[in-house]
Amino acid sequence: MSRSLCTLTCAHRDFSYAGLEFGKECCELPPASRPDAECNMPCAGNPEEDCGAADRISVYYNGNPLPTIQPTAGTFSYTGCYTDSVSNRVLPFTADFPFGTDPDRCTAACKTSGYKYAGLEFGSECWCGDSVALGIRQSDDECYMRCQGSALHICGAPDRLTLYEDNDVQ
Repeated sequence: MSRSLCTLTCAHRDFSYAGLEFGKECCELPPASRPDAECNMPCAGNPEEDCGAADRISVYYNGNPLPTIQPTAGTFSYTGCYTDSVSNRVLPFTADFPFGTDPDRCTAACKTSGYKYAGLEFGSECWCGDSVALGIRQSDDECYMRCQGSALHICGAPDRLTLYEDNDVQ
């Protein structure tokens, strides 16, 4: 493994950051805050480069913009990141987007169907409903997956719903 191979591998998986640990282990993560001097183990694929150390990860940014939460989508506003589960859906109705979705597409589909709420989960799922009873608000950091329909925006995470409310519906 080398810096360039790890960064390229992570970029192909739509991650903006790549980390190297223990000279050869590549993983995707947000940047850590440790002194660079602590990451001094030579890379297995290029001994001229340093690739972390034991319990230390060298982190590299590949230049791709980080995804963000889209604050508004049409008449909908972001209300937060909520827990969700297959057995207890926060929003019970799904809108199918075989080629990926994003906040604009999902909220438009939910609005067309007459729903007050729209939620995006797992990067590709769109859910609609008229009330939010089961979900528990989480930190926005818990919703971190890029939308398959727009790599610039966040569409929930596993068991986490990026939730939007239609301001036009009372």
